[in-house]
Amino acid sequence: MISVSLLPQFSRDSQQQTDIGFMKQKERIMKKENLSDEFGEAEDILKKAIQEADSLFRDNPNLFRDIPMNKMSVRQALESDNPLENIRNEMGERETQKLFSLLYAAIMEVNSAGAGILFDRYGKEEIETMYNHYSYFGAGLFCEAIDKMRGFIKEKLGETYSDDEFFKLCDTKEYVAIDREITLRYEEMCEEMEQALIAFVRYNIEQLENNMGKVVNSTHESETD
Repeated sequence: MISVSLLPQFSRDSQQQTDIGFMKQKERIMKKENLSDEFGEAEDILKKAIQEADSLFRDNPNLFRDIPMNKMSVRQALESDNPLENIRNEMGERETQKLFSLLYAAIMEVNSAGAGILFDRYGKEEIETMYNHYSYFGAGLFCEAIDKMRGFIKEKLGETYSDDEFFKLCDTKEYVAIDREITLRYEEMCEEMEQALIAFVRYNIEQLENNMGKVVNSTHESETD
C-alpha cells in the first residue's frame, strides 16, 4: 500500500517535469521563430541585392564589355583542346565572324539531328553559304547530303514552297528514308566539317583575329566589312 506521505512529493515531481517540458517546448518554438525571422531577413537582403544589380546593369549596359574574361586569340584557340568552340567564343558581329558562327552552327545541327534539320532551321541562302564554303574546304559528305535533300525537295515541291508544304513533305516515307540515310554517317560528316572549318579559320585567320581591312572568303574574293 502506498504511503500517503509520498503523494505530495509525487505531485511536485510531476509538476516540475511538466514545467520543464513546457519550457523546452517554448524554447524550441522561440528558436524556430528566430530562425524564420533570420531567413526572412536574408531573403529581403538577397532581393534588394538583385534589384540593385539589375538597376546597375540597366543603367550601365556596357559595364563589363571592355573587361576580358579568359580572352584567347584565334591562334591560341587553334592550339587548344577545343579549337572550334574556343574560336566561337571569341566571335562577334563582323562579317567574317558571323560567317564562322554560321558554319560552326551547321556542325552543331548536323551533330544533333543530321543534315536534314538544316532545311527546317535555315533559309535557302544560308544553306547555300554553308554548302559553298564546306565544298571549297573539302567537306564532301556534307555537300552530298545537301545535294540529295535539295534534289528531293525540288522534285516534290519545285523551287518555291511554303513552310506547310515542306513540313508535310517531312512526314512522308520517302523523306524520312533519305533523312535516315544521310544521318547514318553524321559522325564522319561532322569530322570532315570540323577539319574544313579549321582550314577556313587558317585561311582567314588575320580577318578573324584582327577584324580589320578586307575579308578574304573561301571563293578568293574580297569584300569590305
